[in-house]
Amino acid sequence: MPADSPASIAPPGWSTRLPHLVTGLLVIGLFGFSLATYQDLPARIPIHFDGSGNPDGWAAKGWLTWLALPLTAVGMWLLMSLSAKVVDWARRHPRWLNLPYKEKFLALPPERQEPLWQRMKALVLWMAPPVVALLGYAQVSIQRAARGPGGQMAVWPMFALLGGMLLAVVWLTVGLVRAVKRTVDG
Repeated sequence: MPADSPASIAPPGWSTRLPHLVTGLLVIGLFGFSLATYQDLPARIPIHFDGSGNPDGWAAKGWLTWLALPLTAVGMWLLMSLSAKVVDWARRHPRWLNLPYKEKFLALPPERQEPLWQRMKALVLWMAPPVVALLGYAQVSIQRAARGPGGQMAVWPMFALLGGMLLAVVWLTVGLVRAVKRTVDG
């Protein structure tokens, strides 16, 4: 298959199913961890940390308090899934599409456009796993800080995860722009 054929534009594994699977497994793991550790929590749990990773806000132990981050993870997953539906909406209403080489792209036959539409959806869906991972790291840190005296959240992993998310957004966006350019020029 030629390197610039439509089927080669979307990298392997970029289907919309894989990011849902990865996110789903992370959410299940986060809920599993949270449910497994609830009984071992003390009566007060940290709910906020200062810039150095020291707990500076506390709440009474309760199911809703302890499951707030896993429920937020589910909400973020749903938000990203709904955001991916915007791509389908943009396909039906192309005047609202914001994409380089838009006129050339829309002039292509549907079979040449399809891999790029799927890649646009995947770009949005791949934002969910790092967000859920970030929430999972926070939940584990809260559990550790709650159980141990002087428990603290290491701040550098938060910044590493946020930096990784930013790099992923840039990488995915640049890859999409290049794929569109290759498609409309090819």
